[in-house]
Amino acid sequence: MINARSESIQEKPAFQSAYRFRRCLVPVNGFYEWQALPSGKRPHYIMVQNVGVIAFAGLWERWTNKVSGEVIDTFTILTCEANDLVRPLHERMPVILKEQDYETWLTGSVAEAQTLMKPFPAEDMLTYFVSKKVNRSDYDAPDLIDPIPDPI
Repeated sequence: MINARSESIQEKPAFQSAYRFRRCLVPVNGFYEWQALPSGKRPHYIMVQNVGVIAFAGLWERWTNKVSGEVIDTFTILTCEANDLVRPLHERMPVILKEQDYETWLTGSVAEAQTLMKPFPAEDMLTYFVSKKVNRSDYDAPDLIDPIPDPI
């Protein structure tokens, strides 16, 4: 599972143990969301202003394939209700942790961790249109996060 709803992870059997014992930080520079426009869906890049690397709240798990015996490490990103910046693009967003909250997320109690699962302040973020090349799995280059003119 790629994403987990932060509001329900304590009730979901797939996440209960990882939430208690295997929290992690998922380092990223930003994330993409698509906006539906009359001309078609257009990708946006969303980032925290004046910060190079941010961390999403995550959970990790180790699985063993029952057929092959292969050990597989996986993780999921926690999501929350979108803030005012992201909401026009999507109703949910990743839980973005502030640097001062990393240690609490990783080692704090379940109750302390729960207080961190909220939308990141919209005023500290920005978004802009990027190339549709982000949809191409065979293309991976730094220009994928370069701003492009508003297509409207």
